[in-house]
Amino acid sequence: MAQSKLVRISAIFERVLNKLFKTKSAQAESPFVLFDIYLNNTKADNHAAYEHLQETPFLVSNQYGEQVKQYNRNVASFFNLSEIERHLECTNDTESEIYTHTLKYKDKLISWQETPNLASDDFEIFMMNKLVADDIDIRFDVYSTGLSDHYYYALTPEIWKQLEEKYGLELVRRHFQPMGIKFYEPDYYFELRAYEL
Repeated sequence: MAQSKLVRISAIFERVLNKLFKTKSAQAESPFVLFDIYLNNTKADNHAAYEHLQETPFLVSNQYGEQVKQYNRNVASFFNLSEIERHLECTNDTESEIYTHTLKYKDKLISWQETPNLASDDFEIFMMNKLVADDIDIRFDVYSTGLSDHYYYALTPEIWKQLEEKYGLELVRRHFQPMGIKFYEPDYYFELRAYEL
């Protein structure tokens, strides 16, 4: 019984994904539909539906250290938004390498310095979210907690709101957690150099 339900969920996802870019109405509707199917089946063995979410253009991960490229190629392209410009400089000193990151989106700019470590890629996604917050809300995929790669999903604030109205804040945020105001990570140090939002 559970297996047949899983097959049905997978088949629905396949149909939605196949239609994803075919018409403008399907493009506008598909983000809500995909996440609606996933959240509607959270009590079932939802592994197939979860894997399909990872194939959508709404995923941004720290897997390859190319968060901005993923965002520009997938999210910005899908929602017809401006791309994020990224500039990275490395300064060698006697103790360690120091990187200066600069991100620009429309007329907004964020810049910070750091000595890279495991939290660096997650922090960049955190800063990207601050930068694009008027247009896109990037949320942490709670299912990826404890994995070596962390996943985030980027949708418009309106789509997240529709999902929360349908399923309630608690259920949606149990799976897709909004980013906090501050970045909390033990032993991660950075220095904000410019913060023009």
